Amino acid sequence: MVNKSQFIRLLVLLLSCQYVSAESFTWGTVTMGGGGFVSAIITSTTKKNLIYARTDVGGAYRWNEADQSWIPLNDWLDPNNNGIFGIEALAIDPSNPNRLYMLAGTEYWNDGKTMILRSDDYGDTFDTINVTAMFKAHGNGYGRQNGERLAVDPNNPDILFCGTRKHGLWKSTDRGSTWSQISSVKAPSSNEGICFVLFDKNRSSGGVTQRIYIGMSVTGDNLYVSDDAGSSWDLIALPTLSKAVMPQRAVLTPGGRYLYLTTANGAGPGFGNNTTITRGALLRYDTKEKSWKDISPENLIDDPPNPEYPGQTIWDAHLGGYGGICMDIADSNHLVVSTINTWKPQRWNNSTRAGWGDKIFSTTDGGSTWISVFGDIADDEISNIPEDAPVAVLDKNGYNWIEGEAIHWAGSIELDPFNPKRVFVTSGNGIFMTDNFSPGKRFTWKFMVKNLEETVPEDLVSIPGGPLITVIGDYDGFVHTNITQPVKGRRHQPQIGSTTGIDYAAKNPAVVVRVGGNDKAETDKDYVFPLYYSTDTGKTWTKFKTHPDPQQNYKGKIAISADGKVVLWNPDGKNTLLRTDDWGETWTTSSGISAHKCFPTADPVNQDVFYAIGSGVYRSTDRGKTFTKVGGSEFSSTTDMQVTPGREGHLWVTGYSWDGIYGGFLARSTDGGVTFTMIDPEADPVYTQRVIHSEAIGFGKEAPGSSYPAIYMYGTIEGVKGVWQSIDEARSWVRIDDDRHQFGDLSNGNFVRGDANIFGVVYRSTAGRGIAVRYPFSVSTVQKNNRPGTSFHIVDRRINSGYFLCNYTLDGRLVSRIQVNRRILSIPNSSRKVQGVTVSVLRDNQNRVLKTKKVQTIRGKTSK
Repeated sequence: MVNKSQFIRLLVLLLSCQYVSAESFTWGTVTMGGGGFVSAIITSTTKKNLIYARTDVGGAYRWNEADQSWIPLNDWLDPNNNGIFGIEALAIDPSNPNRLYMLAGTEYWNDGKTMILRSDDYGDTFDTINVTAMFKAHGNGYGRQNGERLAVDPNNPDILFCGTRKHGLWKSTDRGSTWSQISSVKAPSSNEGICFVLFDKNRSSGGVTQRIYIGMSVTGDNLYVSDDAGSSWDLIALPTLSKAVMPQRAVLTPGGRYLYLTTANGAGPGFGNNTTITRGALLRYDTKEKSWKDISPENLIDDPPNPEYPGQTIWDAHLGGYGGICMDIADSNHLVVSTINTWKPQRWNNSTRAGWGDKIFSTTDGGSTWISVFGDIADDEISNIPEDAPVAVLDKNGYNWIEGEAIHWAGSIELDPFNPKRVFVTSGNGIFMTDNFSPGKRFTWKFMVKNLEETVPEDLVSIPGGPLITVIGDYDGFVHTNITQPVKGRRHQPQIGSTTGIDYAAKNPAVVVRVGGNDKAETDKDYVFPLYYSTDTGKTWTKFKTHPDPQQNYKGKIAISADGKVVLWNPDGKNTLLRTDDWGETWTTSSGISAHKCFPTADPVNQDVFYAIGSGVYRSTDRGKTFTKVGGSEFSSTTDMQVTPGREGHLWVTGYSWDGIYGGFLARSTDGGVTFTMIDPEADPVYTQRVIHSEAIGFGKEAPGSSYPAIYMYGTIEGVKGVWQSIDEARSWVRIDDDRHQFGDLSNGNFVRGDANIFGVVYRSTAGRGIAVRYPFSVSTVQKNNRPGTSFHIVDRRINSGYFLCNYTLDGRLVSRIQVNRRILSIPNSSRKVQGVTVSVLRDNQNRVLKTKKVQTIRGKTSK
């Protein structure tokens, strides 16, 4: 029989379950903007505004013209396919632009698993063809910006060719389902292999393109042509230059007469084939006369004169090479080309700041004359250039952190085939775009990265009553006051670059510490100081007073005591904990512990207590001076240990299962690590589900009606791996991600963290898709300028069945859900059950959000 108190508890539980319905939340990424290397831009010449971007570790994206943003296409990849986020090549079927193909794989993830991804709906869904046994891709390898290695026959959409790194050239005659190797092409000796396949659609027979070009990332014999659909190949010898070069990219004039080829002395983007890209040339090949002409905008191939020694040259000059090239399909004399690994000044709009990166040139006479869009500005003259000088400038486009950086490693540049005033160019930090390309005049390159998130997250903290503070690879990290908007400030200053650890003082949360750095000596020009602290929640940072043993101690993880007085640091690859209680004026080594990755954790209540994981659980009760092993000897393959906020001695340890079934665990302790209980009904019947594998655990704001923080675990329950949530101290679990939002594995950062201020919001690391986040609609999906209205207008969407219009209150509660089948949708009265402002969300049959709109209901009527 249920008594009154039990009934009330049950009612609260049911109400909280309704409140946290999966329908009330969606998955996305924390807004940073770019932050990683975009390998290439690929445009459709037959469908307007169909533009794709591929990245080295963050998957591929499709351009959304309506709101000038990018749509991620690979978030469905599960942990066993983490490496498929490395997109080595991308091809659009010229005959059927809805058809999309990708060559994907990463050498160091999932044993190099490689797949051909095939889509018939512009990348909304994919078939996968595992080709690992035949050839392997490396989307994050040298030469990844060259291409494209994958191409569809423009005269026969069933035929594809794929150039590989180590296994030669392959052909498919059934849209990629099966592949056969072209035996007449010998695989190059380099690890970068065949870098592009290019069809000449003018040369066809029997509905099959006969003339095909391939380029190889080697010096010497590296450019070949076939005139019999790939059966045999002839060498096209490059002209003799003062430095040996290799192909990067190529374009053909519409009639096939001229082949334009960018070259450099390495595969790139900065290094490749053990050769830094320091030289290059832009070459034009006359396919009729079989002759070459060097049409380089600047001489990047010959040794420049040495101004200090007249008559001598600088043999080791770093000039860079030529990388990206594109042609106006309406005017083949109009070309745009970018350098690769050149470092010249680029001015920022409305600023005296500059960055150093690649040069971009344009010609309208087939390469006889060129204009440098950034001008010919000496490094020491950039700050003196007038604000109205006729040169291109860079524009932040709302992403303040990018100012001072530059367009660099610009291995891919593309004119919009339908609008030659619009040009996209890739960079090591994202994508820049101009819609007013005007060489010789002043125009802007905007940092065009809305929804393109490609950082490598390392860690984060959600400050109670404060912001989210992130640390990432390459670009430090940010203080976020709104996770759906670009940060107002810059990246953490002073900069460290790759930052790997962060922590805050639980009882004094304004105090935050971070760590990063590198293995350089203090005298090295690339040395960076690794340790900083903040006393104002990350607004400003102060350097620790000393850096103990530079070159040996850098990166790793860091912890700070609950009162913010003591810091422990486990440097990368070290078995020790370094301790300071005076902001680094003095350092000592904690005694009693020596273990690989002995990441420290501070007790959130007792300022004297720290914990660390090694061959068991270690505890210090003297503020980190000494450690004693207190428990956990039974653990193996531990991956994470976290403490429950606001609870003294509540430890949680995760354990990895190598086969997904045996050996994995999640264990908890309430006595500071002395004893542990497995989260398993066999260990304690209070736990209703067994955790058979776990990699990371974190905590967030408690659910309504609960007094214990919500628990988030990345692991496996009932054979399903994903992000799991418990609001009852691990007694029961609900999976809160879905098959469309898996984001691969946790990878480098190996974290899952709940938000300290908003229940249900959770963050997780990825290999290169930024920080994935689950948030309520009211936080993210309605823009401030989205005025209330009654109709949705969906463009280029084939709404046929299974689409749903969901109506929510501003706190994320689902009001109604109805199926719709029309292109223009009116919000029906049946969805207006709540007076006031609500949010209507159009979802597809896979629960993805297509569009949102605010709805103002007053006395049963909807205002526009």
